[in-house]
Amino acid sequence: MKSFSFVHAADLHLGSPFTGLAECSPDWAQRLAKASFQAFERIIRLCLDRQVDFLILAGDIYDSAEQNLRAQVCVRDGLAQLAEASIATYIATGNHDYKVSGDQLRWPERVHFFPPGQVATYPVIKDGQLIVEISGVSYPNQNPDQSFLPLFPRSGEAPFRIGVLHTNLGNVAGYANYAPCTLTDLLHSGFDYWALGHVHQAAIVHAGHPTVIYPGTSQGRSARETGPKGCYYVQVDRSGVRPSFISTAEVLWAELGLDISPWSDLDELFTAVDDELADYPQQADYLIVRLCLSGRGPVHHELYRPGAVEELTDALRARTYPGWRGVWFDRVKVQTGPPVAKDVERESGTLAADFLEIIDALVADLKAGGNSPLVQELLAEISPLFGKNRRYLGKCSPELLLQAALAAEELGLDLLTRGEE
Repeated sequence: MKSFSFVHAADLHLGSPFTGLAECSPDWAQRLAKASFQAFERIIRLCLDRQVDFLILAGDIYDSAEQNLRAQVCVRDGLAQLAEASIATYIATGNHDYKVSGDQLRWPERVHFFPPGQVATYPVIKDGQLIVEISGVSYPNQNPDQSFLPLFPRSGEAPFRIGVLHTNLGNVAGYANYAPCTLTDLLHSGFDYWALGHVHQAAIVHAGHPTVIYPGTSQGRSARETGPKGCYYVQVDRSGVRPSFISTAEVLWAELGLDISPWSDLDELFTAVDDELADYPQQADYLIVRLCLSGRGPVHHELYRPGAVEELTDALRARTYPGWRGVWFDRVKVQTGPPVAKDVERESGTLAADFLEIIDALVADLKAGGNSPLVQELLAEISPLFGKNRRYLGKCSPELLLQAALAAEELGLDLLTRGEE
């Protein structure tokens, strides 16, 4: 068997808007707008630098099924660089780009699109020998609910066979169940490698034979897509299949949770943030952070001062962090409490004890369904606030009241245990 190598990428979502940001500076907005395109450029550079034999793009190259000319020209020009270096590309479309057939532009001869709803097989010839057969299918519509696996050939002529499929393998939670199939289906398919797309988290689903891989998205698009993003560089020879994850993201997303209990002042908060970011995998130049502070300690009083969260967010954004070209704190959430022992306060015989008794009863009522006279009385009192303000406050409900009661408990304890007039 002749050795060869390739790059497997998917879910580039070129042209995708970044979502979920609370706010963003103009510089960061521009950086995010370019990020997915820069990730694609890194994939092209990887192919050229490693001199691979071919590139596989397993669906959702574009974010929209409508014709995004900028994105298509970007892809065409990038793949033309590969074609000039005798590197072929094999493309399947997915649920986001199912209408983009490649007919709108003139593509290099070495760029191959799998047909919609039908499996096509392309031979790969190297030094006059057939080394690989690549079979794949594109989506015929946005939400195919039937498996395409029965359409794939059970056998072939090449010593190594690759299947390309945009699928929800085993009904992964959080993803539409398009073109569904199971790992057992793939293991008995007769292929040696399955190049999958659709799931945005990189994963080697099966490391044996056949190798089954989701490369994940090449650039995270929101705070839900944390961690390294990239593609797989795959080497194949007589000894087997050796996949290596390669980061391509320009911007990473991170969710950090810190406990304020050990801190005596805010300087320790900044030190803890510095330490966390120094240890975070630096597989991109830029980082967007959502920070959640929890626990009980003296720093709580400063964090609950009016305007403190906004000031803290601005201070964190203004700092520099070694190893990162830029860090943006999107949100800072404070879920802290004063440095008090609730059990001790409940037995103290003070006003704080009376307050906790009322809150405990209210919380128990709400968790039991919120049907007690106390809960109904409170809902009747606050419901008028939700008339004209429903757009901002949401719907008045026992669930919302429970959140408010828990927040009120922390605020009340804070005010009652400070020892001030």
